[in-house]
Amino acid sequence: MKLRDALPEDNMQLLELDRRVSQGEWIELAFEKKNFFFKSSQFKKSRILVVEDNGKIIGTLSAGIKEVFLNNKKINVGSVFDLRLDPEYRKNTSREYYSGIKEMDRWLIENNAEFSCGYVRIDNERAMKAITKRGYAILKKIKFYSAAISRRMNVNEDYFYNEQEILEMINKKNRKKQLFFDRQETADLPLWKNAIGIRTENGYACCRIWDVAQEKEIIIYEMPWYLNLLGKTSYFTSRFLPLPYFPPKNHRIKYWLLMDLIYDGKDKKKLIRKLLKKVNNICLENKTRFLLIPSEEDHLLHSAMPYIFKPAFDFYYIYKTFGPMKLNPNLSLDLDPRDF
Repeated sequence: MKLRDALPEDNMQLLELDRRVSQGEWIELAFEKKNFFFKSSQFKKSRILVVEDNGKIIGTLSAGIKEVFLNNKKINVGSVFDLRLDPEYRKNTSREYYSGIKEMDRWLIENNAEFSCGYVRIDNERAMKAITKRGYAILKKIKFYSAAISRRMNVNEDYFYNEQEILEMINKKNRKKQLFFDRQETADLPLWKNAIGIRTENGYACCRIWDVAQEKEIIIYEMPWYLNLLGKTSYFTSRFLPLPYFPPKNHRIKYWLLMDLIYDGKDKKKLIRKLLKKVNNICLENKTRFLLIPSEEDHLLHSAMPYIFKPAFDFYYIYKTFGPMKLNPNLSLDLDPRDF
């Protein structure tokens, strides 16, 4: 077995490995990607390592370098993602795979990263055990709220901000957080699809859409039988009635991420509801049936949804510092879609 950098000709093997490696315990899902190297291209500098056994790729991990502001100081941070290890080799390749994590740490330090970060599903106990052995710690929990898109909704055409105006508002709002990234520097990334905003006499609400469907779709491989039965029934019903559905087993899920949701005014719940109705209609126009909203705990967001809407999966935001710096667990965190 050997550790090496990924090559363009490895794409098909990496895509096949990605499909074989499910995530989670209670509900097992995997990603169906079109180009394994696409996500890495969203960073100013990136690296993909593979573990190879007689020409067969059995493991991989990726990282990208990005600039963020921590307490108003610009620093380099490493985003670690796509850690995959073939289930058939997990008992025999831990040494080679851990040496890959060590090599990636060395590369991140070489590129002046002050810490690395990533996300792991809370119910993925195997992955959590593996990464904590390599020095990663939990900073906080992030919820992924989910919404099933089913029918067009009536929404008054209030004044909609233009994209540049929304970008400036989001940047201004997020600069108040202790850890944030500059939206102007990532404005040209291809997965940013829409910036949507409304303004009424009672306040404003706006957000941005990250079009994950350009990169990947989700497939659920294993789930409890009763959820699969619910999924099949609701999917069949949704073909004839404007009702949301729960995705059944082996069903491809095209989804978007709703990012940078900000709002302020007298009736915040009403403003959020009106904005999300507009987002709902844009999803339908683009044949997207699911919307995921990563967020720290937001009870107002949960109660404001105009349709079936509840937490889908909880994730841990994990990190590892290189040097004496420590992150405060109460750190106000700006969520970057490139990390998911």
